[in-house]
Amino acid sequence: MRNLTRNVWICLGLIMFPLTTFGQQKNNFTYVPAQELLLVGKATAEGEYFHRVDTAKYCTMPPAVKKLFTNSAGLAISFTTDSPVIKAKWTVSGNYQLPNLTGIAQKGLDLYIKRDGKWQFAGVGMPGGVTTERVIVDNMGTEEKECLLYLPLYDELKSLEIGVSSDAHIRKGENPFKEKIVVYGSSILQGASASRPGMAYPARLSRSSGYNFINLGLSGNGKMEKEVAGMLADIDADAFILDCIPNPSPKE
Repeated sequence: MRNLTRNVWICLGLIMFPLTTFGQQKNNFTYVPAQELLLVGKATAEGEYFHRVDTAKYCTMPPAVKKLFTNSAGLAISFTTDSPVIKAKWTVSGNYQLPNLTGIAQKGLDLYIKRDGKWQFAGVGMPGGVTTERVIVDNMGTEEKECLLYLPLYDELKSLEIGVSSDAHIRKGENPFKEKIVVYGSSILQGASASRPGMAYPARLSRSSGYNFINLGLSGNGKMEKEVAGMLADIDADAFILDCIPNPSPKE
């Protein structure tokens, strides 16, 4: 009986050991602020880091337009890592969920990794409230990976940290896209109603063509007001695509 009890405890120990080890590994991550990596898809370098344009500089734009420009649609973080796991911690402005968007598209993250020269979908960060911490992808190899993490389409991102295994590295990436093509328009451009941030059409065009399409979509507000026209004219771009048809009234 004593030997049976001893054998039972040994078996339980063997079962619990890998579980305990796994639990320790789960917490063994290094987090890096997104500001230490490369932000891709922004019209200009000025203003709040995760805002698409400098809303303080162009303060005479309509309030609804300024608020929409705080949304991080089209922005992505470029980095490289050899980590088998990629995590993220991020905070958005609020809990409100739009009825015509998935939570991932509105407030979540969308990871692509380049494989054989092509961008491949790798995983999402499902939002869980104002502040979320999630594993985006795991069980990968330890080879060097070129990554592009797309940011929420319809919310203001307050903070973002990207986590990798503590024995791996994470480094600032390069801009994988050439030139700058500024696209101005409506909600269709901003991303309604794509399932994930990386599926908004400017992001898809960038990945498929290699050109840098800048998302300046404004849900319901792509009306080319005078103040907005002035802001667009200040952007140093190689080309502009202006899609002002969906939102204005015939008079406008």
